[in-house]
Amino acid sequence: MPGRTRQERQSWKAFCGGIINLGILLAFIGICNAIWMGIEPGPPPRTDSPLTYLPIDNETSDGLRLLTLQPGTGRDLIRCDLYATTFAQRPLYSALSYTWGTPGDTRYIVINGFQTEVGKNLWTSLYHLRHKTRPLTLWIDAVCIDQSSIEDKSQQIPIMAHIYARAEHVIIWLGPDLEYSSTCDLRAFSSTGLLRDSKYDNLAWDPCWKILETLMQRLTSEEYWKRTWIIQEIGMAKDLIVHFGNKSLPWDNFLALIMWYQEQNRSHPRVHHILELGRLRESRYKDGKTYALSHLLNTFRDSFCSVIHDKVYAFLGLANDHFGEISVNYSKSSFELYQDVIKFQSSSALESTEKHVQMVYLSAMVRRLLSRESGRLPKKAKHTVPDRFMSSHKLWTEWYVVEAAKSIARDKEREIVERLECEKANRDDCGKDDKGSGILAHLVLYMIFYPVVHSWIAIGDWLSILDMRSKTEYTMFWHSTTVERLETWKAKDPGDASHLIPDIPIRGTIVGHVDYIGPLSDEILASFHAKKKWAADLTSKFPNEAELKRIRGKNERLMRILEDPTGIPTRNIKDYNIKPQTHQQNGGRLFLGTDFVLGIVPPGAGVGDLICQFWNSSTAAVLRYFPQDGTELYQVIGRAGVVQYGESSNWDIPEDKEIFVEGSKSIISLKVDIRTLTELSMDTVNFDIST
Repeated sequence: MPGRTRQERQSWKAFCGGIINLGILLAFIGICNAIWMGIEPGPPPRTDSPLTYLPIDNETSDGLRLLTLQPGTGRDLIRCDLYATTFAQRPLYSALSYTWGTPGDTRYIVINGFQTEVGKNLWTSLYHLRHKTRPLTLWIDAVCIDQSSIEDKSQQIPIMAHIYARAEHVIIWLGPDLEYSSTCDLRAFSSTGLLRDSKYDNLAWDPCWKILETLMQRLTSEEYWKRTWIIQEIGMAKDLIVHFGNKSLPWDNFLALIMWYQEQNRSHPRVHHILELGRLRESRYKDGKTYALSHLLNTFRDSFCSVIHDKVYAFLGLANDHFGEISVNYSKSSFELYQDVIKFQSSSALESTEKHVQMVYLSAMVRRLLSRESGRLPKKAKHTVPDRFMSSHKLWTEWYVVEAAKSIARDKEREIVERLECEKANRDDCGKDDKGSGILAHLVLYMIFYPVVHSWIAIGDWLSILDMRSKTEYTMFWHSTTVERLETWKAKDPGDASHLIPDIPIRGTIVGHVDYIGPLSDEILASFHAKKKWAADLTSKFPNEAELKRIRGKNERLMRILEDPTGIPTRNIKDYNIKPQTHQQNGGRLFLGTDFVLGIVPPGAGVGDLICQFWNSSTAAVLRYFPQDGTELYQVIGRAGVVQYGESSNWDIPEDKEIFVEGSKSIISLKVDIRTLTELSMDTVNFDIST
């Protein structure tokens, strides 16, 4: 360009280069838009020939089926080969950990030459995981287990923990979204210590950090983290790789991002759950109690599964104290499964003392797990294009502004260097170039870039409206628990003694004995005079002012519990009589015990009976001493409620396990049948609504 200065030529060159880059960018966005709008590889021609599952040879070694994902790209059909093998052959494979997704939302792949229907989420994972040139061997539960065969499921599900443990890698699939995060090196962020050393507030201007926060918000909100089965899959894996879209991160790097994200969003409901999975993996070779069945059931009780049996079965392979005592049988009722867990807990030789301490709480918790009701709530309806572009166009814009600012800074630095060189050469035209042309070029590009992107978003919105496929997604939630029904947890045939598990060991602590028995609880509720008389009786027994003040406070708390409008705290206070009585009094009786214990005992209780509490449970048992053949024998007379410590509006719940271990003079070991254990622990565990 004759007549122009060097600075002007460079600015014009930068402007033209920017225009070309913008055209390339728009073309790239157009291609991505076409893909994201749902132009997926179409299904193969339909065929009536079903997929035939080859039998697994389990005579000499446990076996499994593996799926070979054939290489392919773009619109190529997803083709796979399914074959049977055994662990003795040392197969090399990766196991897929994913969520099945919405029932009925399916796609087609080709397996052994036959068209096979799979869930959309599985189809998407295979589409992104397949390599261009080499096959990938996978184990996938939905395909490698014949889901229509109860026999095949009963054979393969018990060894799933072994399948995941033997896999070279376990691939966690979290979905295809947020492809725009490719502008940031997530692996570098999570492995260099930058996350730990940097202050978030100082990085708020950086689009990559905003992209990272948006990405983590989406990944931690995935329904995947709610699944029950992933706990076993993650806990047993030798090596974990987290995949989303075409990107992947090692598990340790992913956890580093999660911990960084927790610092910015401490209230996120799923972050704690993910970190709990990380702690579970870390403790695998350190603390055996973490992998105990009772601990797993309690820690991950809010996880979701489609079949209620899996609330127990999903942990059997992971539990280090389970050696096949509970058989997998999906035809069992909830009551039979409850019996299986209690029988296992009572007969296990590992950590037996702690298991006996946990027994009363565990029985109530397991019943809640097996009777809890879940539901589905629709997430915010989304359209394919706006969901991706509307959530990211500001990030793209900010990215361009930052890059433009960096480019202008480089131009300014180059301008200063050229000016110094010019002055050193004693030239007369130093500093006379148009210094604003570089800035002007970037501003013109931005003025073009911003409306074009927004126009593209508007077009995408219209196209998404024309897309008639349903985009509604659902999130699972748990209803809060309701009042338990004893009939649910009894044998259908009362005369069938096979349903009674005798001699279940439980361990409690004696908190005192009954010293004085007062009126019926129903009398207190019905008569103000009876309430005042009970208070007067207590006053007469404590002449010391400090003791009187103490007992009055406990009595106020007792009255608050009795007056609960639901009646739940007192509905299970009753006698456990071996012989039926001709007349059963309604409600329990108020009592005063030793060591400032107040509460309610069943009508059949008497002065001198012992009050026994249990770990992490609001129940208490009334025990009566029956010497027999020179040995101490205690019989459970009935259920009680105790007020001694604390200020809650419920019965006392001892949470310190130390008072139940060896060395404490007040501990007592009992043996009860499953009927007594069930009645003793009714309505003692309640779960709130959770998502």
